[in-house]
Amino acid sequence: MLMKNNYNILFCGDINVDLVFGNLSHPVQDDKEVLAETFSKTVGSSAVITAAAFASLGGKCVVSGLRGNDENGLFMDSKMKEFGIDTRLVQISDSVKTGITVNLNYGRSRSQVTYPGTISEYTGPDLGISYSQFSHVHFTGIYQQTSFLPNLVRVIKHLKEQGLKISLDTQWDAQEKWEYLEILYPLLDVLFINEDEALSISNSLSIHEATLFFKNRVKMTVLKMGAQGALIITENGEDFIPIYPATVIDTIGAGDTFSAAFIYSHEVLNKSFIKSAHFASAASARSCQFPGGVEAKSSYTDIINILESHNVQF
Repeated sequence: MLMKNNYNILFCGDINVDLVFGNLSHPVQDDKEVLAETFSKTVGSSAVITAAAFASLGGKCVVSGLRGNDENGLFMDSKMKEFGIDTRLVQISDSVKTGITVNLNYGRSRSQVTYPGTISEYTGPDLGISYSQFSHVHFTGIYQQTSFLPNLVRVIKHLKEQGLKISLDTQWDAQEKWEYLEILYPLLDVLFINEDEALSISNSLSIHEATLFFKNRVKMTVLKMGAQGALIITENGEDFIPIYPATVIDTIGAGDTFSAAFIYSHEVLNKSFIKSAHFASAASARSCQFPGGVEAKSSYTDIINILESHNVQF
């Protein structure tokens, strides 16, 4: 496979741990105790899960974020280093605790409760340093990063002026205001969103209507549609990419894994957008066969084996 030498991707965003309660005895109800069959403390946050999937595939990456100087912050630092993620741009707070997300999994449904902590206090990457070593910066989960959000446009414009490619995975905006997106659209090389986000952002009643909205605004939109697959939207049209069959254990991190694999395939392996989407779809499917967001640890060979088993040329 063709790879660029010393290629660095910068992942900017949230840092938090995930507490995962699995196989609940029944859905959560008011004033009633629910038993969980399994429990784990694992790597959380969209930015770190994406970086971990990227590193597992063989990519070289750096994370920029904020963690607390506490047990959970040290846990996240240790896990990032285990994956080979460079943490030199991770800031440390002595006054704010590392964020925590509690995941309550019942069947294929998942409820989440998040204590933002350092997520909301992160102010973004330091623009006083050189980013010439990077060719691509991926932002994710911006609407929980309330201290960074007002500076996001300025930061992205600064990075674009240095010739970097920019991708954004919005994640959900609890207020559904989707601030700054209209300004950001022309600055983005890739926008990653899911179905609910696409409908809300575009104020559309159908995916077809949403497709037209993004087609006229963004260079490329990757619409992640879960079990239905993915839709690649550009000004030239749309391409549908099917999902690959998998025995689903846990869907945490599947969307982040898709983004990581897409970036790895296109930016590092120099593959086309369509081939990259197939690679990403296979990686996302494999992620669902493992509990938690990072346990799949899918290698390049793992994903190629899936593609070859379905006679997909890569």
